[in-house]
Amino acid sequence: MSPILRGALLAALLFGAVAGARAEDPPAEPPAPDAPAEPAPEPEAEAAPLDQQIKQAIEKGVAFLRTQQLPNGSWGDLNSKAPTYSGGGTPHQHPLGATAMALYAMLKCEVPATDPAIVKGLNWMKKAGVKDNSSAYEISASLLAVTATADPFKKTKDAAAAGAKVRLSPEWKPLAATLQKALMDRRHPRGWRYSKLGVNPGGTEDVSSTMFAMLALTAADRCGLPLDPNVVVGVASYVMSLQEKDGPEVPRAVRARRPAAGKPDKDKGRYAGPGSGEEPKDHARGFHYSIDPTTKDDDKVVTGARTSCGIGVLTLARYFLSTAKLDPSKPTIQPKTLDRCIYDGLAWLAQHWSPSTNPGSPGGRAINYMYATERAMDLVGADRLGEHLWYVEMVQALLPMQEERGSWDTKDTQVGEKGPVVDTAYALLFLRRAAQGGVPMPIVTGGDDDAPVDNRDK
Repeated sequence: MSPILRGALLAALLFGAVAGARAEDPPAEPPAPDAPAEPAPEPEAEAAPLDQQIKQAIEKGVAFLRTQQLPNGSWGDLNSKAPTYSGGGTPHQHPLGATAMALYAMLKCEVPATDPAIVKGLNWMKKAGVKDNSSAYEISASLLAVTATADPFKKTKDAAAAGAKVRLSPEWKPLAATLQKALMDRRHPRGWRYSKLGVNPGGTEDVSSTMFAMLALTAADRCGLPLDPNVVVGVASYVMSLQEKDGPEVPRAVRARRPAAGKPDKDKGRYAGPGSGEEPKDHARGFHYSIDPTTKDDDKVVTGARTSCGIGVLTLARYFLSTAKLDPSKPTIQPKTLDRCIYDGLAWLAQHWSPSTNPGSPGGRAINYMYATERAMDLVGADRLGEHLWYVEMVQALLPMQEERGSWDTKDTQVGEKGPVVDTAYALLFLRRAAQGGVPMPIVTGGDDDAPVDNRDK
């Protein structure tokens, strides 16, 4: 079985029951003459193993993206049909968005940076440049695409590799620096928002855009474009403010690996390690999209995708702040505080688990939710959420959604169709587990890297 399904347990149990005739039953009537035998049905072809199905789906998805590239090297405008947040006007078409997402997904799916389609797309993106109305989301996607040309995780996804700095080629590093600066210029005051500042109600920050920006800035940091840890403190503080203040007490959904022999248990009490004899409990608390007074009611709802974004941001922050040299005169956040928020968010996801639709969202928005969940769970470093093998269950829901031509297209009218290019990119990033190995110290590592990833006492 491929590493992509490591830790997954797939078993099928077959039960049968045979009832015998009772001795006191009357003799059975003689059987009727046999009818002419019908030809036996052709045996169905045995389904390919799941890892092989995933590989084939990725290959078909990448092939589809190749067919959608325009002669100029781009993948066209995003073409969202959504109205502006205030309810009217012509939406921004995000000309960098579809191209950046297609490039990022293809690179993560091991298409070489020297591939003609990749080179042509990157050259178009460099020529197009960042405009005043370029959104934080499309700039984040562009930065992820450029830094993926130096990404060492296409073949190596372990935590140790994530700690190594990587080098962008001289051709692409200036573009990455330009995108990093443009993204930081759109931060206000602590996080990011899709649209240009001041255009829409709902505040200037949201959890989804902030997650995508942090993912991109982390990738840039690995490529030698450092991220100021004081920025990370502000981001984490903002995202913690989006989490529900309280929630029901529930068993821990993700267990830390058993500490290595001879090492002290750093998590006692509420955050006791699995070998301590205490059963840790958390409070299931999800995350809002925004809590600004002008936010729409729908965006105040806690959902699975938003909770996954909150978990992802705080996991990245925990990595940065655990190793950063911070100014002691400035505010900081203790790792234990971040742990509490992360574990409580994971508890919410487990309590509201769905492999196919976004919990809490009337429209479902399955592929966005799956991609958000992948980022959160693979940054945390866990294959199991409660009793669920989240990746296996989601894969089994996602694969049948692929169209014959290799694309995915949700036709999501709740927030406006983004089209098959972007939906396919999200699906490929999920299938490829693009965030796996994204930080060198995921929170469930504990101290023993040889312990089982799902961390159950067996």
